Amino acid sequence: MCPIWRGGSPWKRILKYSDREPVLGWYDEGNPEVTDWEIKFALDHGISFFLVCWYRQIDNFGKPVKPALEHWLRDGLFHSRYGNDFKFAINFENDNRHYAGQTSENDLLQNLLPFWIENYFRRTNYLVLDGKPVLAIYNVKKLVQNLGGEARAKAAISKLRAACLQAGFKGVYLFGQYCWGNPDELSEQAGQIQRVGMDAGWSYHLPTFTGAFANDQHPSGTQAIAAQDYLWRTLPSPHLLTLSMGWDSEPWGFSLTQTQWRLTPVEFKELCQRAKSILDERKSDGIANRIVLFDNWNEFGEGHYIFPTRQYGFGYLDAVREVFTTNAPPHVDLVPQDVGLGPYDSAYRTLLRQGNDNN
Repeated sequence: MCPIWRGGSPWKRILKYSDREPVLGWYDEGNPEVTDWEIKFALDHGISFFLVCWYRQIDNFGKPVKPALEHWLRDGLFHSRYGNDFKFAINFENDNRHYAGQTSENDLLQNLLPFWIENYFRRTNYLVLDGKPVLAIYNVKKLVQNLGGEARAKAAISKLRAACLQAGFKGVYLFGQYCWGNPDELSEQAGQIQRVGMDAGWSYHLPTFTGAFANDQHPSGTQAIAAQDYLWRTLPSPHLLTLSMGWDSEPWGFSLTQTQWRLTPVEFKELCQRAKSILDERKSDGIANRIVLFDNWNEFGEGHYIFPTRQYGFGYLDAVREVFTTNAPPHVDLVPQDVGLGPYDSAYRTLLRQGNDNN
């Protein structure tokens, strides 16, 4: 999930894409009551944790850690009424030019890791499996370069695991992300993740940036489903399955690509069914068969989100629930106005008033 919707200004570029308006409206992220609605939406549909993009202030390398965009965690989840019922893990987003992504062995082990352990890993609602906290790295190639090459990166990762043991955990589950490039490039990235001693690969998004659509800028849902199925079956194991409902970054000025596609909830349900079949076929109980990632919770600007919106309501979440849950208790897809709560858009309304005052 992307914690970028604090205040009113991030919504300005989304407004004219009214189909993407969340059922919570242009909400104030970091409001604990908003976070409680997110938790309800997720848990009601079988989603047990968010993998939260985690950022560091731009000038913070080599210093005691100062997070950036931490409002969803610090102000929202940690103060929400139902936060202890929902898990989170962090994805170190080390490849965004607006934030500090650089690190070194000393910085990783003396600054970042102690901060993560004390502020996140030790929390009762952090995602810990088999006694091991889950930690994701966004750009493994950059991390390896920062640490001085593969041999030194592997040594640093061994020290990171030892530090987690010393902190009272049974180790750490370390996942490396890759979703960019042709098959040979994907294979090389997967190989590097294994060579430096990480536990599994994962993908921020599939399959837009893998050459799956050639020069087709508007692939069909059938194409998108088939491409993801193919990648799940061919990406080197262990790799967590990632299910994507679309990509369309027109609000961000077509960042990275002009490719636009979006599955309907019916098509997304078919995608979920294919993923479930693959998991059922596997005989291993390894970590890659115990986690499924849905891409993305709330990246409305890039155009991939399963958060309930004006266009499809709870359609994507209902697909997840219908395919991946068993014996789920009955529920009703409520929104705040159904029970006399909200709205949660005070920051957006303030920005709107200020804009009108300046006209």
